[in-house]
Amino acid sequence: IQKNNDDLTGQVFSLNSIADIYTVQKEYLKAEILFLKSLEISKKSGLNEQVRYSYNALSVLYEKTKQDEKALVFYKLYTQNKDSVFNISKHKQFEELQTKYETEKKENRIVQQELVIKKNNVVILASVIGLSIGLVFILIMSWLYIQKHKAYKLLVKLNIELANQSGIVTKSEKRIQAEKYSKSILTENVKSELHEKIIAYLENEKPYLNKHFSIDDIAEALDTNKKYISRIINQDFGTNFNNFINKFRVNHARIMILDPENQKLSLQGIAELSGFNTRATFISAFKKFAGVTPSYFMKKK
Repeated sequence: IQKNNDDLTGQVFSLNSIADIYTVQKEYLKAEILFLKSLEISKKSGLNEQVRYSYNALSVLYEKTKQDEKALVFYKLYTQNKDSVFNISKHKQFEELQTKYETEKKENRIVQQELVIKKNNVVILASVIGLSIGLVFILIMSWLYIQKHKAYKLLVKLNIELANQSGIVTKSEKRIQAEKYSKSILTENVKSELHEKIIAYLENEKPYLNKHFSIDDIAEALDTNKKYISRIINQDFGTNFNNFINKFRVNHARIMILDPENQKLSLQGIAELSGFNTRATFISAFKKFAGVTPSYFMKKK
């Protein structure tokens, strides 16, 4: 029935089963014929498992019939076929493992590339933000510098104009001091006369250029009481003696700086020629009354 239906696997199985029965019954010749027939069909059909079974069965059969040479031949065939099947199986497993390894390796490489891309994007974003902040900071600092430069330039211009004028004290200062000393024992005529003498003496004689010049010196020069001098300076000019004299000295220093003949003079030299004891006192007074430092005034004159 199996032969008519072309069921080769069934035929081989049936032949081997019958041959096994003949072997048990010690009808070795009949068993040999069936095993050989099964082997032939198995080889043609590619039934490796049945081929291996037939080799082993024939090896056992020939051993029982004392045909040692044939038994050895079929045993070797059985062993070789078994190793071949084993190698094929192992090779298949190796290929599967290799494929799995390559797949995982590729996936890991993709993940690593994605991480690198994300990291690079973060670095680029941080760089852009940093550059933007730096640019804004530079623009702000540039704007502040320009505004400061304009302000100093305006102050220098105003001081140059003031240097060409003789007025020193504002009307508001005079009014404040006039109210302060409204009860002075000095008559208005005496005060006015002494006021003019003080200004004339300072402008004509320039005693303030002497760094040791004091209120006693001016009182002695004008033959009057130093208290009167102090009161008139406080009342008419709204300041004390030191500030009053330093204003004259700063005004003199500004005129010297504007004079081209004094270009080679240092700040120390101008300070000494203007009656200041020290460079520090000169710089402090100049900034107080001129609004800028003497070095800046020299650069922007």
